[in-house]
Amino acid sequence: MHPDVTRQLIEQRINDLQVVARQVERGRAARRARRARRRGTDVSGPVLPAVPDYVDGTFAADKTAADGRQSVPTTRRAA
Repeated sequence: MHPDVTRQLIEQRINDLQVVARQVERGRAARRARRARRRGTDVSGPVLPAVPDYVDGTFAADKTAADGRQSVPTTRRAA
């Protein structure tokens, strides 16, 4: 089979698998939200993991504001 045809078939298969994976994740998120609503838990949005400030995985000094939000610098250079 020609390499271009093979590449296109592989890309199509990967795209199909990604669509199915997104559908499965949406279903799981819906089930979690329904469960949380039944339990009375607040479901305000997805829980995001903390992202380290430095390459070695450490975090900068705690910069929590008075209202509990963390201040993030608006100008960051890409690594």
